[in-house]
Amino acid sequence: MRTQRKAQILSGLLLACLGGVAWLAPTGHAQLPDKTKTPNTAGAGINKSLAQQMGAGRGNMTTPDSSAFI
Repeated sequence: MRTQRKAQILSGLLLACLGGVAWLAPTGHAQLPDKTKTPNTAGAGINKSLAQQMGAGRGNMTTPDSSAFI
């Protein structure tokens, strides 16, 4: 009975410590919004659309503006 009580106390302390760590953890931030889809008054975000950011893709040595061409 006594070891069961110790186990309950230890698991409670562990949960409290994990909760404290989760509470103190920094928050994550997503990437900047695409201003062509979500304009805002602050002017924050990326000026290009997703298609403009991707460009021609990997491409090859003869595809202008592709990553392999550059």
